[in-house]
Amino acid sequence: MGLCKRCNRIFQHANPAVKLCPVCMEKEDKDFQIIYNYVASKGTPTIMDTILATGVSRKTILRFIDDGRVSLVENNELHLGE
Repeated sequence: MGLCKRCNRIFQHANPAVKLCPVCMEKEDKDFQIIYNYVASKGTPTIMDTILATGVSRKTILRFIDDGRVSLVENNELHLGE
């Protein structure tokens, strides 16, 4: 059992490394695709520009940074993780 770090619901999963429930995992994947497409088209947009343009929350973007999926570079600019 685990506690989803996005919605705080308890969910069951065989892999303890999984931190999101299935519903939130799907939302997370969609949000990442939105961020990926935006950053790829804009180069290195700021976090605020990305939030305003995509509607993806700051909390979600910061989670992508923590997970290494997106990097934060100078002046709060985002860069796609390698």
